[in-house]
Amino acid sequence: MNLSILLPGLLPRTYEDQGLDTQSGRFGVIESLIAKSKFEEIAVKGYDSTLCSLFGIISDTQHDLPLGAITRYALTGEKDGENWLCADPVHLHADVNQLYLTGSRSMNITMPEARALVDMCNSHFKDQGWHIEVYDPQHWHIALPRTESLKTFPLRELLGQPINAFLPTGEHGVSWHAVMNELQMLFHRADVNRQRKARAEQVINSLWLYGAGELPDVEHTPIGTVITDVWAEELVARGLCRLADNVLHSLPRNLDAVIEHGYADDTKEATTQLVCLEELQQLAANDDFPQWQAVMADLQESWFAPLLQALRAGDLDEARLYDCAGRCFSLHRRQLWYFWRRPKSLRSVAGN
Repeated sequence: MNLSILLPGLLPRTYEDQGLDTQSGRFGVIESLIAKSKFEEIAVKGYDSTLCSLFGIISDTQHDLPLGAITRYALTGEKDGENWLCADPVHLHADVNQLYLTGSRSMNITMPEARALVDMCNSHFKDQGWHIEVYDPQHWHIALPRTESLKTFPLRELLGQPINAFLPTGEHGVSWHAVMNELQMLFHRADVNRQRKARAEQVINSLWLYGAGELPDVEHTPIGTVITDVWAEELVARGLCRLADNVLHSLPRNLDAVIEHGYADDTKEATTQLVCLEELQQLAANDDFPQWQAVMADLQESWFAPLLQALRAGDLDEARLYDCAGRCFSLHRRQLWYFWRRPKSLRSVAGN
């Protein structure tokens, strides 16, 4: 059995003054696994791009990954051939010089709130040739005219970063800048936000637009992937599994359930399990290093110590770790004997 793990946030943007070269900031099992691995730079970066690439879906610099269509398909199961765009509700906030956002996962948005704002938007923009749909309070979708040409940036890629350089570009990018500005003014006077403000909750003051495109036509061009099972909790993974007829499992507390499942098939055919561990990403983006270290310690105990044991026992033939920043670390069980490869701190690995 083979195992692939997506772990965005493994190597945060900066380790300066965080004490990660001290003993308290070291993670011996993970560092040992990485030290013995074969390191490979890959062309794709970002969680969404890395995950889609494992299913054979890759975009170029001029086009989006069709994340809008994929996530809508995850929620509805509908294949309609339309051009869809993610329109996730966000909270924009400014410091002295830059504008940042908080994503919907941190905002506790209810479905009645989402529907009220969507109805208001669709009424206001009814003559624009597009409309918003909502099937999940955290993830909204816009049906685009087929003539729209956009290049956008997935929400996950800009967490903790100034957003000015990530606004939509392309032939129709500027017109969507105007829409985003108009949305801010529209949301400012919404009853939903007055009520949220009264409860000391972050207001929903804009939408983040990304992932324009149609659902891949898998009937004529089947998805190419060796993955047999996916263990994840988020919509892109769910949509890709639906497209590829893969099995999607809820993420377990540790690796044991994945190993057991991989060998439960009576045919004894080799399986490739994909696990998506997202907990570190938001923490790394926010430079929340105390909580990042706590989650890393839990991941080491729940996932990577069992991974090492599974390799030693022969339950795993190979493990591949993707940091979603253009790095892949692949480790075959025979490489465990590479005793001359000494563990290095994650800080030194990030600097390579």
